[in-house]
Amino acid sequence: MLLLLLILAYVAASAETINYPAFMQGINYGDRAVYVIGHKPPDSDSVCSAITYANLKRKLGVNCEARIASPVNAETLYGLKYFDVPVPLLLDSAAGENIILVDHNLFSQAAAGMDKANILEVIDHHNIGGDVRTGAPIYYRAMPIGCTSTIVWLSYLESNVEIDRQNAGLMLTAILSDTVNLHSQTTTELDRQAVKSLEKIVGFADEEARTKYFRAMKEALVSYAGMTEREIITSDYKEYNKSGVKFAIGVVESLTPEKQAALTARLDKWQVIIIKL
Repeated sequence: MLLLLLILAYVAASAETINYPAFMQGINYGDRAVYVIGHKPPDSDSVCSAITYANLKRKLGVNCEARIASPVNAETLYGLKYFDVPVPLLLDSAAGENIILVDHNLFSQAAAGMDKANILEVIDHHNIGGDVRTGAPIYYRAMPIGCTSTIVWLSYLESNVEIDRQNAGLMLTAILSDTVNLHSQTTTELDRQAVKSLEKIVGFADEEARTKYFRAMKEALVSYAGMTEREIITSDYKEYNKSGVKFAIGVVESLTPEKQAALTARLDKWQVIIIKL
């Protein structure tokens, strides 16, 4: 709690004195669009942090657009529709493009051609995998917190940029998803502070209203409507390469014991992780 208070005190004090755009002037964003993009397959944090961070950068004078590396899942689509935000366009190849990575730093999880991209920034809450190599200094911000969108929220405060309802809703969607409505072990006080701030902007009156929205998000996700077994297991799926060994982890979620049993039976031939909420 003391660390959180110190962070917030710093933000409050610095918002009046730090010229945030000047703080970023060491980066050559170029004349073309800068694409902000999360990992593949995208989850709510990778999509929502891309949209909201691109919005912040535009407010700060950078020509930024959000992109996705592959189609969004049902949970993310629910959040985008709820807050009336269009789905970002697909980026077929990152090769030769100006890129800001959010919610990942591994090329195995990135859009095609990322190893040939001009990476300008990385905003993340995962361990540093070691793939990113650049020819010039970049802005790299990684924090041990529950969600990348919490970092984006903090960046808005540091920049003294107002958060509108749409962007607040997307950040809230991402944080609730990544922290399981603030109940996951990775949840920090900063994530809780972000949710408290964002739900006021969104207009959720209390925890009950927020939880109702969270469960609707999850119901959309875990319906797995019209999906094959392979599509289900790869809907939240990340690839890794450690010491030359390639492997992947897919996570499947259920909301009730009955649905958990049904998924387990359906995916019996796969090694799966079922998370009961």
